[in-house]
Amino acid sequence: MIDVVKDALARIPGPPDQIIVLLQPSQPLRQPKHVKAAIELLEARGTSHGADAGCVISVVPTESIDKVYTRNDWELWPCGRGVERRQDARPTFKRDGTVYAWRRSSYLYAHPWIALDIDPRESCSLDTPEDWAEAERRLRAQA
Repeated sequence: MIDVVKDALARIPGPPDQIIVLLQPSQPLRQPKHVKAAIELLEARGTSHGADAGCVISVVPTESIDKVYTRNDWELWPCGRGVERRQDARPTFKRDGTVYAWRRSSYLYAHPWIALDIDPRESCSLDTPEDWAEAERRLRAQA
């Protein structure tokens, strides 16, 4: 997606402080309020941190985990900090693709990342046929 965004921005001129919004097609439950919230969050952040305010990235909470591991066929390695108790784990989030917003003078995924919390009931990433069926079910229920 980064190359597509770069190409589009190179072809369409605009001022450095212009806000760019990316809407992933794999997020069918997006609502206008999500786009508006992302823009407002970036604008608010920009007034206190200058034009390079980073990138707003929509996130949804996931089950909190005490430790993340990586593995190959036979070994398991911890990633990040030392062992924590599950009960002490901090909230965990994942990007959901609902909306990204940044200023033209910056770039997609510019730091600092600014989290836009999306209600999990308003998010359904289309990664599998089961996700598609779930999105259709939710959209029918909203109609």
